[in-house]
Amino acid sequence: MNMILHGIEAPNVIHTNTLGENLQDITPSNQHDIVLANPPFGGKERKEVQQNFPIKTGETAFLFLQHFIKMLKP
Repeated sequence: MNMILHGIEAPNVIHTNTLGENLQDITPSNQHDIVLANPPFGGKERKEVQQNFPIKTGETAFLFLQHFIKMLKP
């Protein structure tokens, strides 16, 4: 709704599971100075998604934290 109110009628929205991305595939060109996010804490992830992370857990809060750290520039 916010995008429509700001004149963005056809946004390029990709429906995907961010946690499904392998952290090894994140290169310096994909890293950023800041990460603004509102992840869905309290969820659980499948075992195959957990394999993308050095610390294996089903808790989405910990998986997102690992993803955010990897997405940040040093």
